[in-house]
Amino acid sequence: MPDIAVEVEALSYKYPDGNLALDNVSLSASPGELIALLGPNGAGKSTLLLHLNGILKGEGSIRIFGEDIKNKKRSKIIEKIGIVFQDPDDQLFMPTVFDDVAFGPLNMGLSKQEVKMRVESALKKVGLKGYEDRCPHNLSFGEKKKAAFATILSMEPEIIILDEPASNLDPQSSRALFKIIKELKDKGKTIIIATHDIGIVPEIADKIYILDHKIIAEGTPRQIFSDADLLKKTNLEAPKITMLFEILTCFGYNCNDLPLSIDEAITHLTQSIETKGGHMHLHIHEHTHNEIKKITKKYGHHK
Repeated sequence: MPDIAVEVEALSYKYPDGNLALDNVSLSASPGELIALLGPNGAGKSTLLLHLNGILKGEGSIRIFGEDIKNKKRSKIIEKIGIVFQDPDDQLFMPTVFDDVAFGPLNMGLSKQEVKMRVESALKKVGLKGYEDRCPHNLSFGEKKKAAFATILSMEPEIIILDEPASNLDPQSSRALFKIIKELKDKGKTIIIATHDIGIVPEIADKIYILDHKIIAEGTPRQIFSDADLLKKTNLEAPKITMLFEILTCFGYNCNDLPLSIDEAITHLTQSIETKGGHMHLHIHEHTHNEIKKITKKYGHHK
């Protein structure tokens, strides 16, 4: 298998009205890697994702496992790469949920028995077991999002593209969805996800690209979220847990590498308490309030 699963090189694209949507964009994802694509609304994230499975065609090149997709049939591309659109109504068009989730596998020429197994497995993964005979357009928005995700899972592509998968989901459904995404990553799937859910990114992403028509920055979650100037420049925020622990340092908490996620926070607190005889001390000194003001200003917050 090639070392690169997805390789975008010098991709540019103009909207029909002539405005530049993508400007010389280059990025890559290795097999089994999860890439988070961050940036403001209107930055071109959805436009970029629509290029990855051949829906849009701009200037530049896109290679999937080393093969340029420019002259490949879309039917061949979607066997390797599946995209979950931001709006599930763009993805669901059949009379029943079963028919929608079965559509891809049937068009891949699989047997009816294999298709049935894949549909059942995909619906179970997204928590829609028993919804087979439901009409997709009568589902809630959150249920539609899950059904749209299932239409891609049933095809078992090696690369999964997700455009704002948690938008308009309640917190519990969002957490359940990201758990599925993490499991897919752990099974070796290559995943590219555009999201505004900053809090979840450090838990799942290997690498981040910040896009605003062109690539503004790239790096690991720690590199990106530790750069306050970059976050300010790109109108992004560090995870709330990171801000909290930086505030705790003003009260004497020793923390060189600020946690980026709940799991990291739990680990850090546990280790800190264990090394201090089962407890820890926080205190206020004469400079505490000034240090807090500096940190809140750094993140654009005000007391």
